[in-house]
Amino acid sequence: MKIKRFLAVVMTAAMAVSMTACGAKESDSTTKATTKAASTDKQDKTEATTAGTDAGQEATTKQASTGIEVSEVSLDFSDGNCAFMAPDAANAGADASTISVVDYEPATSGKAVSIVPASGFQYTAIDIASLFGEDVTKVHKISFTIGTQSPDDKFYATSGKVLAYVGEGRKETSMGAWSVYLDKKNPARITAELPAGTEFVADNFNYIVVSTDSDVAKTNGAGLTSYFIADVTFYDADGNVMVPADTSVAYAAPETGDPWEGLTYIVGEKELDEGFQNISGGGWAQNGINTTKN
Repeated sequence: MKIKRFLAVVMTAAMAVSMTACGAKESDSTTKATTKAASTDKQDKTEATTAGTDAGQEATTKQASTGIEVSEVSLDFSDGNCAFMAPDAANAGADASTISVVDYEPATSGKAVSIVPASGFQYTAIDIASLFGEDVTKVHKISFTIGTQSPDDKFYATSGKVLAYVGEGRKETSMGAWSVYLDKKNPARITAELPAGTEFVADNFNYIVVSTDSDVAKTNGAGLTSYFIADVTFYDADGNVMVPADTSVAYAAPETGDPWEGLTYIVGEKELDEGFQNISGGGWAQNGINTTKN
């Protein structure tokens, strides 16, 4: 009888231990599952946060490396369009530069307009009339990043002007100057604005020109400096950023007018003999053509 009681007690104890072990396993399994789920959720949130800040960190890193801070941009050239820019053919000193969109690490978008002069100083026009249409009258100020590169990859100081061609007669007006004079400040951020009382007019091809008037590389016989223009921002008179409606527009140079303008017809014209033979009187009192030899 005592043996039976003893066996019953032993079996009861064994069952209790078994149930406790099972409970511990289930609890351990639940804890592991909960921990894994929490860890996965935390990882997902971390990855999402990281992905969401990558672009901002990249832009901040670029700005820190150049010392340039750009908060808002009207033209970042990420779409590859720059057809609204061209050499200013109306300016006699303009060089026939090659203009294209290229990769440029300092830019916030990684893109910039490359300007490669052919033989002299570049005069690059920005057709703001086509970019903004009727709103061109609101454009008052421009900011842009400009960098330089010489053929021998050495640094040479450069400088120039920011010019506006305003009004019905497209009067040349200075908006300011630019310069890249230190290697550690290459590229540089430039801001230029219209003088008080001056404004662009619509439907008359008003535009802005970034020109060069000093290139130490050229002066030193090291070739012609190339330029990069990036992160262009336009502002109205109140400082609000203006964004072009369409960056696919093409540079629309104005009509130059009738090539015969300023000339007049001659009344009572006279045919001259070949070699000016037999011409006499006044300034024509000579026989044949005299040439001056050096």
